[in-house]
Amino acid sequence: MANVYFQFFNFGIRTDELTLLKAEEFTSKVFALEPDSSNGHLQLGQIRLFRGTIKEAFQQLWLVACYAFYFGKPALGAPLAQRAVTVDPLTAINHWLPGCVYWMEGKYGLALESVAEYCQLDPESIMAKWYYAQVLAWNGQLEKTFEIMDEVIEGAPNHLLGKTMLFMKYALQGHKDKAMQAFSESSRRDAWKDFHLPLFIAECFALIDERPEAIRWLEHAVDKGWCNYPLFCELDPFLANIRGEPRFKKLMERVKKEWEEFEV
Repeated sequence: MANVYFQFFNFGIRTDELTLLKAEEFTSKVFALEPDSSNGHLQLGQIRLFRGTIKEAFQQLWLVACYAFYFGKPALGAPLAQRAVTVDPLTAINHWLPGCVYWMEGKYGLALESVAEYCQLDPESIMAKWYYAQVLAWNGQLEKTFEIMDEVIEGAPNHLLGKTMLFMKYALQGHKDKAMQAFSESSRRDAWKDFHLPLFIAECFALIDERPEAIRWLEHAVDKGWCNYPLFCELDPFLANIRGEPRFKKLMERVKKEWEEFEV
């Protein structure tokens, strides 16, 4: 029940207060029936996330993704990722978890293998393809990247994942005007409310050399709880042209402190 309701507001589709209250109602019913429900805890984490920050909600979320992506501590998530695949290799998304770790360790080839496995096990998943396209781009396989991006865009033209994928596609191709047109005001509002997308949008703006806007979205990602200092300062190829900006350097002083002081 909770997992069904989760689909309504994930990735910024619906995060208004009425939706969150309804989600809380469904989650309470789930815990009444099954106190240890994993879907219930995931739902609770999502609710806490949209009311606060990643750090306030991460223990109810995908710990591997939180450790690797948001906190820049992939080594903390590595044992959990491998355990998930070992215990349940038939659940497609479990193969994404080692990919998160490899990705944030800079092992892009291994990350690509993991995410490709995720897509093979769940070929209809828009989310799987959305991540697959990104890892392909990080591996420099742009022809295949655009092929997968088109599948996301055509498969979910009205979904925020499809809209943001179109933004990145044009950004990677260097079509600045098309990229700006593709990222509508409604998409900006929805992406701003999400916890993962602000970094993705920052990358897109950096790629088309909209530096102040890229840094503004990156600042928002940090406000949402991101403190992945290695990703921002070194790993992410799409942020390369904003790293010399004074505003970026000032932000990284804050991020580095939060990253170094992060505790489980």
